[in-house]
Formats: sequence, C-alpha cells, structure tokens
Amino acid sequence: TGGGVGKDVLMQCIALSSSVKTVDGKTIKVDEKMLQAWNGERIFYMADIVKRFNFSLLNQAISGTSDVKKLYQNVFTVPFDEMPKIAMSTNFSFEISDGGVDRRLIVVEFNDFFKKRGGVGEYYKKVFPDDWDTYDWSGFDTTIAKCIQVHLASNGKIVRQELSTSGFWKQYEIKFPHVLDFVKLNINEWLLNDGMVSYDAFSKQYESYCNTNNIMHKFRLTGSRMNDALKEYCKKENIVFIKKDRSLLHSSIILRIAQKIWFLW
Repeated sequence: TGGGVGKDVLMQCIALSSSVKTVDGKTIKVDEKMLQAWNGERIFYMADIVKRFNFSLLNQAISGTSDVKKLYQNVFTVPFDEMPKIAMSTNFSFEISDGGVDRRLIVVEFNDFFKKRGGVGEYYKKVFPDDWDTYDWSGFDTTIAKCIQVHLASNGKIVRQELSTSGFWKQYEIKFPHVLDFVKLNINEWLLNDGMVSYDAFSKQYESYCNTNNIMHKFRLTGSRMNDALKEYCKKENIVFIKKDRSLLHSSIILRIAQKIWFLW
C-alpha cells in the first residue's frame, strides 16, 4: 500500500500491548547484523522495506535460530523460542517465490480509507495515543482482549486471507512488470479481430509496446514468463486458458472468453 494509510499507527498501537523494536526497513540487511539494534523485544518491526526485498533470506530467522552480532561483542545465537516475531511494512506489493516463506507469511492489507481523508490524525482529530481519553483506552483494551481470545481459540494459528482485487493486481505488476498495461492496451483489438491473433502479430505488438515505453531487452518477458503472465491473468478474469503441446499445435495458447477463442500461434 502507499503511505498515509495507517501502517505505522497500527504498530504504535501494538507497542502499547507488547514490546516493539522499530528499524528502518530501507537500510536493513538480512545477516548477523539484522538484529543488532534488537534488545529482546517481542516484535522486530522493519518499517518501509524496499520494493525488491528478498523474503527468502528470512527463512532461518522465521523458523529456526538466528545469529546476532552486536557492536563490540562476539556473535551469539538466539534460540527459536526467544526470537522476536518479525513484522514488515511496505508501500509496494511483493512477490514470494520461496514456498517456505509463502507458508509463513501473513499479509495484512490496508486500503486507502485514511489516505483519502488526510491521514489517521486528520480523520480522528487526535494524535495516537497522546490524545486518547478514557473511552478510547477502554476500546483499545477491549480490542486487544478480543484479539487474545481469538488467538487462543485458534491455537495460535492465523488464518490467511486472500488479497483484494486491487491487491492482486498490484502483486501481479510486481511479478510481471508492464504486462497488465500491455494486455489492457491490446485486449479489445484481439477480441474484435474474430477472436484470433497470430504469434507473429502478438510478438510484434509486444515488441512495439516495449520499444515505445523504452523497456530494455533484459526486462522483457520470455515466452515462458509471458505464458505464465497470461495464464494468471486469465484465471483472475475467469478466462479458460489451455496451453497445447508444441508437437500438436506449435505451442499454441488458447484463451476462451464465452464464445470467443484466441489462438496465439
């Protein structure tokens, strides 16, 4: 999500019920120095991590022991049960290619409700938590108590939620840069052309798009990645996607929209 939606406010509220260590996520490196500033807090919060953060590097820190290097001290190992929970925020979407990380990552998605209204402070006309009154503190304590009850009732397991539609497309654009824009520019033409487009025509359109938008060759999708991108796009848009074997149909891709069929030869 973008800035001003309340991510840091949420962590400030959590810090009122647990111990939180906040570090700059833009400069953090996942190595023995990652926890250098950590002093036993139960939550280690990396604020505003970079766009291309390598989540796979967190595998060991999430599910095992971790080495810590403090200034002027020897490296020491923190056992799993003493490791902090790791929280991260970002103004971008993300791509998870490591299955181990994907199983352990819980996404909390923010919408732009507060951003459209000038921020959390502007909406409530209060500064969290300095301006809270007794009623606000009572509501906060009740919310935390309910969260603890839900946590205990679910045996400490958090149910993963599907991304919203806007969240899905943000993630799609991280995984397949510029493809969504390319498809949106050409999809109507493909449908109007008797529902068919040749591989040569498709390739020329893609090359033209990349040239027009100054997309360097090293950033252009290979045929395999384009197939993956189209397949995921079609799944989200409820389009039947079938990839035929090369020996049968020259690796044609069939996309079906109601009675429309596209052949990408």
